[in-house]
Amino acid sequence: MDLEAEAHWAFQSAQFYLEQTKRALQLPMPPKTEDSKAFLRHVRGFFWELVATFDTVLCWCNQRFELQIKDERNLTWSGIEENKDRAKRHKLEWQSTFKLLANTKYSPWYFEVQQYRNFAHRAHLFSTTWYEENRTGDQNQRKVTLLRPARKDQPPYQDIVDQLSNYLEQMGQVGKILFEKSSSEQGINKK
Repeated sequence: MDLEAEAHWAFQSAQFYLEQTKRALQLPMPPKTEDSKAFLRHVRGFFWELVATFDTVLCWCNQRFELQIKDERNLTWSGIEENKDRAKRHKLEWQSTFKLLANTKYSPWYFEVQQYRNFAHRAHLFSTTWYEENRTGDQNQRKVTLLRPARKDQPPYQDIVDQLSNYLEQMGQVGKILFEKSSSEQGINKK
């Protein structure tokens, strides 16, 4: 299985859901119930696919560096950590790759992504939209849509489009570094 291509596909899916989220935010305010549900579906899809990108990268690492983790269906970060010293191929590259993955896994931005993804499958993500009411009959103007912070020191009042775009950019940088090391031209973000 071409796990680099699978990681790229998951990343593209996150991009797709970000674009759908942007479109949903252009609809009239306040949104109709079905529009609100579509918005939440797109935001949830974004977080699922971004975490899927990272999880697929873990599978790619197991394959590329021969970490000897047998059951890829249950491959987790803890399995990567437990087997980090078992690489049979590209050992020098694996050391820097592991550091990059650990820095990503334990970064504030990825913690937020995981929290939003985990919360999304148990309950609704809580978002707030501020909009300017237009009393002339024209469409109300959306000012900002926010997600409730996922961690204690997370900056509040981030517009959701900026927030999701930043997460996507961060993951794109991880993929670019990883896959350029393995002779790929453009990383996760390749066209």
